[in-house]
Amino acid sequence: MAKATAPDTLIQNFDPIDAGSLLLTFATLVLWILKAIVLVEITIVPANKVPNIIFLYFIPFYTLAFFNFWLILGKIWYFKSIFPKFFHFWYVFHKKVNFNLRCFMQKNRGMLLEKIINKTIDYYAKNKLAYIEKKSLPVKFKKVKNDNLKLDEAYILKKSTVDYIGCYKGFFVAFEAKSTNEKRLPANNIARHQIKYLLDIESNSGLAFFIIFFSFCDEFYLVKASELIQHMNKSISYEEIKNIGFRIELTFPGIIDFLPYVQNFY
Repeated sequence: MAKATAPDTLIQNFDPIDAGSLLLTFATLVLWILKAIVLVEITIVPANKVPNIIFLYFIPFYTLAFFNFWLILGKIWYFKSIFPKFFHFWYVFHKKVNFNLRCFMQKNRGMLLEKIINKTIDYYAKNKLAYIEKKSLPVKFKKVKNDNLKLDEAYILKKSTVDYIGCYKGFFVAFEAKSTNEKRLPANNIARHQIKYLLDIESNSGLAFFIIFFSFCDEFYLVKASELIQHMNKSISYEEIKNIGFRIELTFPGIIDFLPYVQNFY
């Protein structure tokens, strides 16, 4: 079979509906030009001639309106087959965007809380009030590539315990930071190994607790680990955390001074 030439391809891809749209656009432009001419002539033509000019103007106007009506019907018929596909595409796209947005917002809430806590523990270290550090994820790697310190064949060695550990007045400190935009903290936000770790610390006279950020009201709470776990079912509500925990105010210079509240546990 001979290969189609460029003119053949153009003929095969010809869409009468799009051609009709182009024709309608051109005709509408002509109509507006004619309308302008009529309005100008009305001002200069004698009064007894005006009705004839207006009649000549409305002939193409109603003709275009008639063809426009059938063109709209043609458009509806043309697009009716792709409406379901378009609706499905829009639904999937909208759902994916919402999911990504929720992930983004959740990540940003966690980053905000982490940033505030990091600033707080830096303030404690600088003023020699306590030593607390953020735990890094235990990673094992084969070698370091080049001078940019890129890890080769890196993988997580084991599960991390909690976010922060340290020492305060001779006590070992361990706590986990959690954030939520709901009026509750879901139980699945806390891993089982983190619960076990904090309870083990507390049973050995250590200081174990949670710092929880409710973004819907911009409030921070400190809750003893055993108290939170005791009241936790599938989730723990905002009101329950208010009753068993301590609210921490965000103060200058952008820190949450939680050490005075830790002393109330012991």
